[in-house]
Amino acid sequence: INVAGCDTTEEPTDGITISGKTMSIDLTIVTALNADKGFLMSNNAKAIVINDGGTFRAFSNVCPHEGNPVTSFDGSQIRCVHHGWTFSTTGTKTGVAQKNLTTLAITKSGNTLTVTLL
Repeated sequence: INVAGCDTTEEPTDGITISGKTMSIDLTIVTALNADKGFLMSNNAKAIVINDGGTFRAFSNVCPHEGNPVTSFDGSQIRCVHHGWTFSTTGTKTGVAQKNLTTLAITKSGNTLTVTLL
């Protein structure tokens, strides 16, 4: 899981629970998501979660082009580095992309985000 732009080869699990088709994120532990443009990418959950001005959004991190993982977020664009497809913070296609990212349901209850995975 990359959190707020950190590059890591191991996916930390502190504050993140994946069970079946649900990922729960404890915002008291994964504090980077509390900041505007904070994000989390999980290859295990195949999801990206971003804080877009206080609105939490979640998407499948599988690029609709060829199924490669979406691996980059610069605060304004989500990018698949394999072929340059880009998406806005709402998952809408931009640039050469021809399809939008798949939106995942996300809810916030107290300090917990719950994402429904594919």
